[in-house]
Amino acid sequence: MASTAHRKYPLPDEQRTVAEEFYNLLQSVLPMVDLDVHSLSQALAGKASLSHPHEIAHVTGLSTALAGKMPISQTFHLADLNDVEGAEEAPDGYVLVKIGDVWLAQAANAALGNHKHNIEAIDGLQAELQKRVGNLSRILYHTTSGTYTPAPGVKAIRVRGCGGGGGSGGVDGLGGSSQRAFSCGGSGGSYFDIFIPSGDLAASYECVIGAGGTAGSSVSPGGDGGTGGTTSFSDGAKTATAQGGAGGRGMQATSSSAEAGPTGPVRTASLIGFVGLALASHPAVSCYLVDGKFVSWSKPGSSPLGVPGPGHSNGSDVGVSGSGYGAGAGPASVGGLNAANYSGAAGTPGVIIIEEYV
Repeated sequence: MASTAHRKYPLPDEQRTVAEEFYNLLQSVLPMVDLDVHSLSQALAGKASLSHPHEIAHVTGLSTALAGKMPISQTFHLADLNDVEGAEEAPDGYVLVKIGDVWLAQAANAALGNHKHNIEAIDGLQAELQKRVGNLSRILYHTTSGTYTPAPGVKAIRVRGCGGGGGSGGVDGLGGSSQRAFSCGGSGGSYFDIFIPSGDLAASYECVIGAGGTAGSSVSPGGDGGTGGTTSFSDGAKTATAQGGAGGRGMQATSSSAEAGPTGPVRTASLIGFVGLALASHPAVSCYLVDGKFVSWSKPGSSPLGVPGPGHSNGSDVGVSGSGYGAGAGPASVGGLNAANYSGAAGTPGVIIIEEYV
């Protein structure tokens, strides 16, 4: 007898009469359909609705997993990042500079590096200066403190000055096979550049020249370098001042983590009564050691009038002074298996440079 493919319901038989077919439907087919529908209803009764909610507590492990996550309102500071150093303490105007694997907060002029422009590099400046003040007569370098008196016939003067450069720190070697130390170099002195026309010229000016910062001692645990002296130019009522660069910290050899940075904040220049340019000092870059290995090297600070002392490699050596005026001293260093101590170097002194125009 023929039947359906899946549930095997009996199909109509051409040999049977209509009455026999109805009888077969009532007695055989409908009970089979009823059983299947009943079984399907029972199975669906144990299933969840197509659209239904779940409490967090009903999902195994979900509450514990969520407890380990941060809230959506969580905020972070730059200082919270593992590879950012000095962001929290940095004053306004600082920027982040990538050095090795670390981002360091530095003054913008330190990140860009000091640079100079000759008068000839600025279109029309020389011609304008000659129209206004005449010709350059002489240039005076004041390297010691004293009184400056403009020469007869001088129409105007340009005065540039910088503070003394910071001294670098010393290092103390302890002789361990993996112990190293690298002091911080000195920071460059700050700088001013002013122009005084003939109508504002005073009879005389007092010049104070800032000394270079002293070298850090080699005596254990490695002394800090001295801060450079302040340079100033004043007629008694108006004053231009350039502070000296901060000294660099000393370091004792270690196989753990350590930092040697500047001994103080960025030093500044200021103008009281004068009109011109005042630039903050070029700070030295800190040295960082992690597990006795260098991750960033100390770099001393320059000035617009001087070149800083050199850095060192992984070896051992004393700090080296820079050249010119207001330059920070190069750092001292000591490598592994060396128990010797090495002193830092002195920063170069400040200066006042006066250009007389007639």
